[in-house]
Amino acid sequence: MMITRVRGLAALAGALTLTVSGQTKGQLEPSIPVVRFENVPLYDAIQNLARRSAVNYILSPAIPNRAVTFHCKNLSAKATLTKFLAENHLLLIENSATTVAHVSTTNRIESPVDVRWIAADTNTIIPLIQFEWVPLQVTLTELGKRAGLQTVVDLKVTGSSPVSGQQNGQAQTVSVYWNNLKPRQAIGAICENFNLVLVEDSANAGIRITSK
Repeated sequence: MMITRVRGLAALAGALTLTVSGQTKGQLEPSIPVVRFENVPLYDAIQNLARRSAVNYILSPAIPNRAVTFHCKNLSAKATLTKFLAENHLLLIENSATTVAHVSTTNRIESPVDVRWIAADTNTIIPLIQFEWVPLQVTLTELGKRAGLQTVVDLKVTGSSPVSGQQNGQAQTVSVYWNNLKPRQAIGAICENFNLVLVEDSANAGIRITSK
């Protein structure tokens, strides 16, 4: 099963070179001989390296897109991603419950979702979840349907805060490309990334998601 949305925003221009070698004896994973980003959009650079690393990730809405330059040689994809993030003052926060890593400027998740609720998901794994610039409320509603839950999403606007339903007057959007997640894992990762509160309504087999 697949969830797909059409990309709605154009990327910035830039030049990207990434050459991957084959796996050699003694290596746990292939190395990348050359990574060269020249004025590449930050979002695109992270996406490229994360997919090479087979990392399901979500980007904090507090991180603005900007052009970046980065050169690296002879590191694995995961090591290259870690180095790239460190040089751009960003962190990769891994979450064993959702299996989605958060790219953020801090090492804290302000509103963690109950891991017991995530683990109780009896739905099958979704091979691919893909949203591209889809409004946050629409994303959560769609995933709620996939989870078989009555889902109420109430995102109150709190100025230009990145944790509200809007930022700088524009609706928050979600862009993710995830492999092999259950619906509750996806919902949990998005709620944690956007600092949303999830309350279970077990009597009605549903959930309510609100701004903190």
